[in-house]
Amino acid sequence: MQIFASAYQPDHILINRSVRRAVSFNNVTDFKKCLTVKMSPYFLISILTIIALGTASRCTLHRDCVSEQSLCFDGYCIQARALPRRCKSSANCRTRATVKQNAGRACRENKCYEIIGDKLCTAHVSCDDEQVCIRRHCVPAVATPTKCAGDALCRIGQRCLGGVCYEPRQPSTREGTSL
Repeated sequence: MQIFASAYQPDHILINRSVRRAVSFNNVTDFKKCLTVKMSPYFLISILTIIALGTASRCTLHRDCVSEQSLCFDGYCIQARALPRRCKSSANCRTRATVKQNAGRACRENKCYEIIGDKLCTAHVSCDDEQVCIRRHCVPAVATPTKCAGDALCRIGQRCLGGVCYEPRQPSTREGTSL
């Protein structure tokens, strides 16, 4: 979805529902295809918050994680253990294990790793309190400052517990310290 400011209505934002081509505000047909949304300070703050939450992340690649014993999933570095297998891609790390177990495996620096989790899961509710479900593994989580009324109000990879968003705990770089 693309957002454009209109020259005709400076207090409105036009949201183009057609991603394939740009909007020409000189063309009445294109103008009618756009949805006009009344802009208020609250609306603008909401849009900026959604953009900030959706684009902020700690990692995008496994090598972005400081700890060598971690994998990057959903923008978080998740603690992992090395498996006795060499690899060139994450596909080399999959075995005849369950789909759930394979979901938490990946190749990092030509070695296979698997997320360390207490149990396998299909959703956050499958995990114990203070855990989140990442790549079908329940991993330890910590509270964030973000308040919530449900998982949908938290970032990807986070869970709403007791009105607070929880995110995966970052792996330690040394014994007793965390990132």
